[in-house]
Amino acid sequence: MYQIYNIDALVLNQYDGNADGTVSILMWTREFGKIYAVLRGGRKISSKMIGHLQCGGFANVDMVHGIYDWHIIGAKTIQYTAPNLKNQNEFLAWQRILSFIKQFSGTSESTELFDKISRINWEIFGTGANDHNLELFAKILILQHFGYWGDGIVNKALLNNDDREYIFTILEKNKIRLENKIDSIIVGSYL
Repeated sequence: MYQIYNIDALVLNQYDGNADGTVSILMWTREFGKIYAVLRGGRKISSKMIGHLQCGGFANVDMVHGIYDWHIIGAKTIQYTAPNLKNQNEFLAWQRILSFIKQFSGTSESTELFDKISRINWEIFGTGANDHNLELFAKILILQHFGYWGDGIVNKALLNNDDREYIFTILEKNKIRLENKIDSIIVGSYL
């Protein structure tokens, strides 16, 4: 008997499978990090789950681990942020954050980072906060979590504080230096 896992996931990408209508979903989860899961019949018109697994959205997913891979048996949308002209800059910032997660996340548990990225998603789309500063902050959090970002004065002020106004002030003062450091990390990691 298989154990059913009920987990929250951020959908990073969808890949069409073979002719039987299978769709592979790349997800980033709290419990397992980055995983691929198979949705049987996901390309069929009658599929009710594929609408809940849109790229860039958060979903509550029921899965079982088969012999070789994960299988999705249920899904429910938590939050999906569709692109439109009103929030185009926010949507593009969110897509760049997703791309960063795809590059740097691994298959290990990342509960704290998952919660912080969920909050940043809400802040980008829910509060109208400065999307560039939130994007920069998200990238620093991701790099720090996975060991690419060392300690420093700016880092301690950013990572150990929950006051967004204070964080954004530090980001504005050090924006060029921080962006250059992120770029050098990307180049140095061959991603």
